[in-house]
This record gives sequence, C-alpha cells and structure tokens, in this order.
Amino acid sequence: IKVSNSLLGVTNVLTIAKDDEGNIGFDRVIDFSSTMSYTLTFRWSLITWAGANDIPVMDAIKGTGSSGKNPGGNDISASVTAIYGWNAAAQQWLGFFPAGVNVPGANDLTVLKTGEAYWIAITGPSSVTWTIATNIN
Repeated sequence: IKVSNSLLGVTNVLTIAKDDEGNIGFDRVIDFSSTMSYTLTFRWSLITWAGANDIPVMDAIKGTGSSGKNPGGNDISASVTAIYGWNAAAQQWLGFFPAGVNVPGANDLTVLKTGEAYWIAITGPSSVTWTIATNIN
C-alpha cells in the first residue's frame, strides 16, 4: 500500500486484509502536512527554501496560492520587496519583484526550488515571520 502525501492534510488510513482466520486491520491517522517558519529581518534575509519544489514565487509568498502547494502558509506578499536567486547554469542572478508582476521583463525568477538559497528583502522596520508548508511534492 502506498499513500501519497499529495493528500496534504490529516488522513485516516484504514486497511483490512482477509486471510483464512479472519480479517486483519490497520487503522492509522497520518498528518502529511507540516510547517516551518522563517524569520525575515528588515532589509535582507538569506534562506534555503524548504517548501514545495517549483512553486510559483507569488504562490509561495501569498500562502496557499493558486497552486495549492503551500497549505498552512501565511501571506507575506505586502512585506516583500524583492527576492533574488542564483541560476548556476546561466551564472546569473534572477529576480522577483511583487510590485513588478505586470511589468514585462521585470521578473525572471518564476519558481522557488527546494534546497536552493534565496535572498529576500522586506519592508521594515520589523521582522516578518513566514510560515510555509514542508514535505510537499
């Protein structure tokens, strides 16, 4: 039996197998979703993305977003001014600017990749706690 973590939530797994002596049952409640938090400080913070791989940047900073890959996340989009990630293959920095979403050519960082590092700039003066979903495929 394989239970996919794409269920993204608390799931009750009930399995019953029959043999010559009767039924053998297994019943387990599994929580497939887990979260973690980053504390982003005024100006710049360096993080390693631990959320869903290839999640659109706007979905990541908005919380759940339309991709549904960040359940339990919170919306920090009003605090983020820029996100930069390094593209090793092209040897260049890619940027995302929430205020420039509709500006052609302004955003060449389109997705966040699990395990990659990103510089995130926020408005101040206070820090921002960013909660994201982890263990998401």
